[in-house]
Amino acid sequence: MTVADYEALSRRQAGVCAICSLPPPEDGPRRLQRLQVDHDHQAQSVRGLLCFNCNTMLGLARDDRTVLEAAIAYLARSRVWKS
Repeated sequence: MTVADYEALSRRQAGVCAICSLPPPEDGPRRLQRLQVDHDHQAQSVRGLLCFNCNTMLGLARDDRTVLEAAIAYLARSRVWKS
């Protein structure tokens, strides 16, 4: 991906993360200050630009839709435990 490709994709996404729709923070380490290129490791194709947190989330879930759906189901059914 060239710098021009990155900039064009960023404009298409209005400069925000493709998942959470938030812009990258203006402060903090450099890796947090820009959207990261997310790609499908198997197809070797760019999917979009993500903030550090969303990109990390996908990586920790191993890009596995089943894991992410299980996490969504867990959040939907979870209740706060009271002691």
